[in-house]
Amino acid sequence: MTYPPHRYRPVPSGGSPLPPPAQMPRDPRQQRASGYGPPPSAQLHMHRQNPMMHARSVPPYSAVSPYRSPLPPPRRQPTAPRKKGGGRSFVSLLAVIIIGLFLLRLLNEWAENLESERTAGGGFTAIELDPAGPGSTPDASTPPPRTDPGTAQPVYELESHPLLATPNIGLPSASCPLAPWSTAPEQAFAHLVSAFECFETMWQPVLQARQLPTTPANLTVISEASSAVSPCTSSGQDFAAFYCPVNNMIYMPLDTLGVAVHGDRFGIYLAVLAHEYGHHVQNAAGLLDAQWQRRQSVGHNSAEALEVSRRTELQAQCFSGMAFASAQEGGTISVQRAQEAGASMYRSGDSNGPRTHGTPSNYGSWWEQGYQLNSTAMCNTWLAESSDVS
Repeated sequence: MTYPPHRYRPVPSGGSPLPPPAQMPRDPRQQRASGYGPPPSAQLHMHRQNPMMHARSVPPYSAVSPYRSPLPPPRRQPTAPRKKGGGRSFVSLLAVIIIGLFLLRLLNEWAENLESERTAGGGFTAIELDPAGPGSTPDASTPPPRTDPGTAQPVYELESHPLLATPNIGLPSASCPLAPWSTAPEQAFAHLVSAFECFETMWQPVLQARQLPTTPANLTVISEASSAVSPCTSSGQDFAAFYCPVNNMIYMPLDTLGVAVHGDRFGIYLAVLAHEYGHHVQNAAGLLDAQWQRRQSVGHNSAEALEVSRRTELQAQCFSGMAFASAQEGGTISVQRAQEAGASMYRSGDSNGPRTHGTPSNYGSWWEQGYQLNSTAMCNTWLAESSDVS
């Protein structure tokens, strides 16, 4: 903004012009009350400026001739007359409305996506564990990528499977309300169903994060193994529990689980259930089909095929330990239940017959590795030495 020129007083008729003012008025921007100036910080800054940038003083009054005629008033730039009618205003208003509706739609879509991410997976997210090991704090600042169920496909690999090749992927801590345990069939059924749902809640976001299918599993709890008939096996009592990949069903007979022997030490039964759910994870990810193809390539009755079977079973053991680590971290399972489960694993495994599950020492060691480390990469039995899967 510029200030207008100071004008002269009119010359009286027949006389001499009035003398100029004693002093030219100063630019109001240069007037400052006595005793005030820039704060010390401003002075410190100003002394570094170019001296040519200081405020210029007003030129002396004598530079302007007192006999010059007054300057004519400045001409205003002509403006176009306003058109009557609201054509332009209507177009502007319409454009504002369209832009507003577009922004509102984007806001709604963002809110819906945020809500779907918050509620997916039962409130849990797949996390990457700190490489420091057990007891470290998971880093949940970066959420895992979402899985499109229409594009998720199993991967038929073993050693380099994406579920096993990515380091530090573990199960999130799960806080699940388990039904009370009792050896009575009805209460035992309710307890195992609630634990089954908890295991499913743990594993689904991990599979999603690796772009793998999250096919739901099924559970059958029966009193006697002799009544169990599935597409995978005939009736019999030569198993504690089993998983059938044909119908994604886990069979849990109470008599072969040893309820009559172990009684209320239900941590043992939960470890068996978590092992069978580990087989379902292998099936959904493509690991079961891949190991089946390898067994066919080496011959089903060969020593190599038995080792493939042991690697599959010991990996399910490691997955079972991971599930206990998740449940204990979330307060679902107590340390006492985890200890009784781990102790029972060292008493299980191959005792007689074909060696398909591993020695009791290896059977317990792989469970403990999953429990202590909670990492799918640490459950890669396909990279282990033969002595570790004997």
